[in-house]
Amino acid sequence: MSGNEVDMALQTLISAMAEVAPSLDSELVRQCYLIQKKYQFSDDRAASMGAMERLIDALVTQKPVDA
Repeated sequence: MSGNEVDMALQTLISAMAEVAPSLDSELVRQCYLIQKKYQFSDDRAASMGAMERLIDALVTQKPVDA
């Protein structure tokens, strides 16, 4: 798939997110999707989990927690 083609799975995921969890960051959803897409055929489940953990850790550390 070229960079100009529409990723229908990602589009569907973002559309569903807008209905179910509109306050969720669409960039986070996109990044999670891309990680899962990258590792979908990998036998090493730790690679996908590690990438997801790094993404979430980066998000948590950049946003202040409301007290």
